[in-house]
Amino acid sequence: MIARKLTGILWIVVIFYPMLTMCQSRGETGVRGPLVYNKLKEVIKTQNRQRSQYQYQSQSQPHLPPPPPFIQQQNSQHEVPSPYVAPHIPFPLPPPPPNSEHNFQNDQIHQNSNLDSRYEERPPQSTGVSDGFSTRPPRPTKRPITTHRPPVLLDTRFDDRGSSAVRKTLLFDAQISEAMETFALTLLQYFSVQLSTTNFMISPFSIYHLLVLIAEGSSGSTYQELNSKLNLIDLSRTRDFQQYLNLALEQNTADVVLEKFAMLVTDQNRPIKPDYEKLIEKVYDAVVEPVNFSEVDVTTKKINAFVSNLTHGLITETVIREDLFKAQLLLLSGLYFQGKWMNVFNQSFTKTEPFYDSNGNQLGFVNMMFQRGPIAYAAVAELGCHILELPYATTTNTNEATGGIGLSMIIALPRKGLDLIEAINKIYQVGMNKIYKELYTSKVEYEDDEVEVHLPRFEINTSLDVKHTLEAFGITEIFDQSRADLSNINPQYFVSSMIHKTKISVDEKGTTAAAVTTSIFANKATPPKFHANKPFLFFIVDKATRLILFSGQYVKPELY
Repeated sequence: MIARKLTGILWIVVIFYPMLTMCQSRGETGVRGPLVYNKLKEVIKTQNRQRSQYQYQSQSQPHLPPPPPFIQQQNSQHEVPSPYVAPHIPFPLPPPPPNSEHNFQNDQIHQNSNLDSRYEERPPQSTGVSDGFSTRPPRPTKRPITTHRPPVLLDTRFDDRGSSAVRKTLLFDAQISEAMETFALTLLQYFSVQLSTTNFMISPFSIYHLLVLIAEGSSGSTYQELNSKLNLIDLSRTRDFQQYLNLALEQNTADVVLEKFAMLVTDQNRPIKPDYEKLIEKVYDAVVEPVNFSEVDVTTKKINAFVSNLTHGLITETVIREDLFKAQLLLLSGLYFQGKWMNVFNQSFTKTEPFYDSNGNQLGFVNMMFQRGPIAYAAVAELGCHILELPYATTTNTNEATGGIGLSMIIALPRKGLDLIEAINKIYQVGMNKIYKELYTSKVEYEDDEVEVHLPRFEINTSLDVKHTLEAFGITEIFDQSRADLSNINPQYFVSSMIHKTKISVDEKGTTAAAVTTSIFANKATPPKFHANKPFLFFIVDKATRLILFSGQYVKPELY
């Protein structure tokens, strides 16, 4: 049961916890050596090399970059147990020939298609993508556009050091954000293959955050494995960034609520090491709660009440009695979000419409919301997708150099014939910075133009054991009773399972319906249309830190 009805148009909650159980006692092994912090010059070079723009190659000499970790891990010695074996996908897929009939830039509206025939073709001067969508004609840039990726800008409220030290911190934080983005997109690849016909949402930030907590308690080869997969670089600097995030990601206004939490439920008869407890409380703002695991019913109720309170009653059952039978330590990482759109949907315009697959075959019906206004929109040929940004209302000051600071939902709608797995692979190759850049350019060049947005109203509940996915990713030792070295927590512990629970609801609410009126239908040239009536990807991002807080896909139509 949901304790109360929220007034925000979108609310999200995610719970993620690994279950640690006792293994045979053994001594501490391995010593974590300090990692040398890269010189500023090396950091800049690394950043310039990362996320280089994905270029289409000629048909005669197709260029296939090396596959992402998703495919490389399929042939490793740690195979994903059935039914989690992901089918082989030829990542990355060859790009279409520049002059072929499938060239994204030259896609035309197919009048005989049940998906595209309803849309009016744009005037001849329009040269953009028209895969069932009207597009903008090119126009001169109104003001200079930055062509490089600006560094992640930290909120000056938290900068109390000299300018030189701040500059180094900014660059390093950008490097950590880059590592977290790669991790987030890789996870999305895995889950999109495993759950190709299912609506789902994950919080890569919460998963990453909890793995960092485990890394803090690990030693030896277990730590080295986590370090290489999470790209922790320098753990002391990672701690600095986490402390910044403790402040930067906390928002509680009338329009936006974003709350991050972490909790360790320990067995009072088998305490964890005091140094580890102090570290996670001070640096990661975690709550340590000792309980008696032998009192299963009492402990279950206590944990569920704690999480229900932190998630404002949205998730009332985090664990069940059976989860605690073998558990000796429970780690929880959660993220709660409630936000109102900056540009709201008028509920009176919502109507039932058909929803199609990527090839134009009808799958069912959805309640389609509608709004029209000056919204950032771009058709990105390198991605084969139409990209839309729906910002959330916020009181945070914006900064145009970074495209604005705040929380936004970014929706990627693949062109006809391109499935979501292919689209995710393209985003992985190009990087989110390409999306941020295109959206920012759209804001500058077309700041007064309106876009028609059609988006399904939807709700997604997801509960996953991510253990098998992380094993396929190459994180294996923490799950192996004979190899796990969590000696900085307790040398007898290993991770037996990791449960990831999320919930998201998207609707029109958030402000009064009068904010959008019928006057939007003025006699103007037909505006671009973004019609999400086929499978799409979505991301909830914090633009100040460039972090992907949530990501998911919508492929199965439901009337919500």
